[in-house]
Amino acid sequence: MTEIAQKPREPKLSALVGKISPSKTMAMNAAAARMKAAGRDVISLSAGELASNTPASAKNAGLKAIEQNKTRYTLNTGTVELREAICAKYRDELGLNYSSDQVIVSNGAKQVIYNLLLALCGPGDEVIVFSPYWVSYPEQIALTGATMVDVPTTIKDGFQVSPERLLENMNVNTRMVIINSPNNPTGAVYDEGTLREVARICAERNVWLLSDEIYEKIIFPPHTHFSPAQESAEAYQNTLIVNGFSKTYAMTGWRIGYALGPTEVIKAAAKIQSHTTSNACSIAQSAALGALEGDNSEFFGSLIPELIGNRDLALEIIDQTNLLSASVPLGAFYIMADVSALFGKIVSGAELKCAADVSKFILEELEVSTTPGEAFGSPNCIRISYSADRKLIEKGMRRIQKGLNAL
Repeated sequence: MTEIAQKPREPKLSALVGKISPSKTMAMNAAAARMKAAGRDVISLSAGELASNTPASAKNAGLKAIEQNKTRYTLNTGTVELREAICAKYRDELGLNYSSDQVIVSNGAKQVIYNLLLALCGPGDEVIVFSPYWVSYPEQIALTGATMVDVPTTIKDGFQVSPERLLENMNVNTRMVIINSPNNPTGAVYDEGTLREVARICAERNVWLLSDEIYEKIIFPPHTHFSPAQESAEAYQNTLIVNGFSKTYAMTGWRIGYALGPTEVIKAAAKIQSHTTSNACSIAQSAALGALEGDNSEFFGSLIPELIGNRDLALEIIDQTNLLSASVPLGAFYIMADVSALFGKIVSGAELKCAADVSKFILEELEVSTTPGEAFGSPNCIRISYSADRKLIEKGMRRIQKGLNAL
């Protein structure tokens, strides 16, 4: 029988896939992991998660759920108990009154945001985002067919948003504005006055305001969290709050995020979720409930001082490093360091032309993983995470200092 050589099939991918790029943060983490697997002593300052372990209140609740066989489907929008606990949190902490049918629980805040974008945006719509921005905003917006409008913030202004610039970029096609405070990747915390003004502008123009509050508990004194939904009754009806457990409770792997907003929008998001993933993991929902209802005062009591110490150490070394500059983050656990003074330098025969080149040099030559600013719409910067163990932060930052000062 004659063998027929089979040509490898070249799949014809959809036009939708062509509109988006792979996550650059995950790509950098993967590159660092490969180097570690090859025996290289790579220090990761690119991770978007706390070095802390999940609080005992959450872990114990998850274990108990397994023992009690809570391993079945839950309601698509999440268990009633968890949604009611989320409502209680917002009532007690921010004075905002939501009912359980105004809450959807999803597989991480990333899915929540995508559900909301799909529910509200489409071709012809514009979504305003302030850069530097979280890596998935532009890609998720592109997947809906809508267009992202980038409104830049600057390092000299501490990456604070400008209501005036927001107004300048709004038009009849503006469907949504996305804000993220505390901010990933800059660590900026927007002041209450600014958030109130942004909320008023959006409410007056009937433009949805999506407030990504995933880092809400990681704010450094004297700054405090304010949600734009607190501005007025109109802002409350016009604001979609996104939050979750990944960042503040060190629960990235548990994949629990949620949104609060008007019932009709939450129902639309739930309809989409019902045909994509259905409910979030039942065990993880129980763990999330345990995190909300448990006594985590010791966890947060040590977390904030630890992060402030890590931040100050990293900034001190940046100040001692030639060709780097940064503003002081007020929350989250990231620093956006300007590396544009390095552009044009020749390293190993190659010119450093952008932040991606600098991040690659720092990884391959200095064995420290950072994230290039192109991923966040900020091609002059790299993101440095200071959520790791302090000794590792110092070791990694000293490597960067020594390597850059030698150029």
